[in-house]
Amino acid sequence: MRTINNNRVLVQCVSKEDKDRFLTAIKEKTNTLKVSSPKKRNPNVLLKNLPNEISDHDVLQLLKDENPELEEKVQFWEETKIRFTLKKFENSRHLVLEMNPNCRNLCLNLKFLRTNWNVCKIQDFIAINRYFKCLGYHHKAADCQNGLCCFKCAGEHKSSECNLSTQVCVNCIRFNKKTRDPNKKVIVNHQPYSSCCKCHQFMEKLISSQTT
Repeated sequence: MRTINNNRVLVQCVSKEDKDRFLTAIKEKTNTLKVSSPKKRNPNVLLKNLPNEISDHDVLQLLKDENPELEEKVQFWEETKIRFTLKKFENSRHLVLEMNPNCRNLCLNLKFLRTNWNVCKIQDFIAINRYFKCLGYHHKAADCQNGLCCFKCAGEHKSSECNLSTQVCVNCIRFNKKTRDPNKKVIVNHQPYSSCCKCHQFMEKLISSQTT
């Protein structure tokens, strides 16, 4: 359970049965609390190596115009929007798009989309929100209960000031401190952003379960 914005509390249940019992109990015992299940979000995709000469304003229309397979599916594009630029290079950038699930499935089946004289690879993208100072998940500065943390050694200093070559994940260290069962403790000798990180893998699965 954790507090989120607008005086709300997020409760994570182990199973659907537990969730249903919790919802029923709250509704029966109080009239002052409003309870509901979170709405699932639209998935994100990553459009890779989009030429910088194509502006964000023009990219969606250009994708529809130059990919006949998508042009006929106008209704699929109603919920499509640009989220942010993930990486920018000298002549191109990686762009994150939020899409209707049907549009996302169609694009992933195509694997590539045409833009002007270029072909851009498209793939799934899971955006994991983390606070950059403590490297923890899903909270902002005002809600942070952790101290400053280095993503290299997990020490209480800026990563830019760290001279160590050690790679340690502070999120896995925090997990191990809370876990009493020694058989459930995880390896910590990796960076927090690593794909082999058990905490990172858990967050990916959690976010995937919250998308349509």
